[in-house]
Amino acid sequence: MNRPDEPSPDKAASDSAGSEPTAKAAGKDGGGRKPKSEGINYGRVGLQLALLALSLAVGGGLIGYLAAGGKGLAGALLGAAIVGLFFGASALTMHLSPTPEAKARNLMVTWFGKLIILFVVMLALNQATFINRPALGLTILAGIIGSLVLEGRVVWSARVPPETSNKPS
Repeated sequence: MNRPDEPSPDKAASDSAGSEPTAKAAGKDGGGRKPKSEGINYGRVGLQLALLALSLAVGGGLIGYLAAGGKGLAGALLGAAIVGLFFGASALTMHLSPTPEAKARNLMVTWFGKLIILFVVMLALNQATFINRPALGLTILAGIIGSLVLEGRVVWSARVPPETSNKPS
């Protein structure tokens, strides 16, 4: 009789014949889905960030309108758009980059580009009279805090195996 962790002779023969790959060999959990241990789902992160930007537009727009009228609404909507575009670009960059090295490189290039764009946008909005600057700033601040919470939750819940070193101690 075989132990539970030992394949039966019939199963071992069919595996060695190469008829069908096993679930482990195919990198699947048997149900056709990737197991959770394979990393972070950046598409899901992007969706959560889009929902954050939408909630900022609705909630911030309402608060901005009640506090400062049309200018408050415009400032909050512009702030939500900035948050959505900037954090969405990061999630998209991570999702489309094929290797960890490419992720790191592309994320740094994207971050630097967004920093320059934000600087130019803020210079252009410096003299704008159609927005309420506190509504813009508070909406962006709420978006930064919200995105940090979302991304932190994703990182902490991801089951990424620790990197081990084969070097002797």
